[in-house]
Amino acid sequence: MKQILFIVFLVLNACTQNTSTKTFISPREWFKFEQPIDWTFEDEGEGTYLFYNKEHWKGSFRITPLRIGGDDTISIKQKIQEHLNEELEKNEGATKVLVGDREMIHYSKKIQQDNHDLQISYWIFGLKTTLFTCSFTIDFGTDINQKIMKEMDLCNRALASIELYNNE
Repeated sequence: MKQILFIVFLVLNACTQNTSTKTFISPREWFKFEQPIDWTFEDEGEGTYLFYNKEHWKGSFRITPLRIGGDDTISIKQKIQEHLNEELEKNEGATKVLVGDREMIHYSKKIQQDNHDLQISYWIFGLKTTLFTCSFTIDFGTDINQKIMKEMDLCNRALASIELYNNE
């Protein structure tokens, strides 16, 4: 009985430990967020930023910010809301979710790339003048085990921490 209680204690302790993070600031100082210290960053060009654990790959997290132009704040907010509504309509299974205190559109889809089946989860949201499309890609059929759940938790924490760097 003592052994079982000790194992339960170890599991609960591992699940509640804080993951060390560092602040990522985009190369053009456009946005920032808290990323796990073991994530590697690659600039994929065309405004997409890739993050993953190089030592133990469990998935790839991408952030693609897009500045929305307009004559005033109201028209920019309307454009962002129109885009979010389109995402809800055109993507099967898309729903509104709360990540941290931020409402986002979320959906997942299966794709094939280079003869690999992949599962991609998407989150789309707006901050002031910027629309963010973020995704997390894993091999399709990967068991939803503790490691993948931990990576999804890391993605949610990263998503909740995204801020515009220069407060635009």
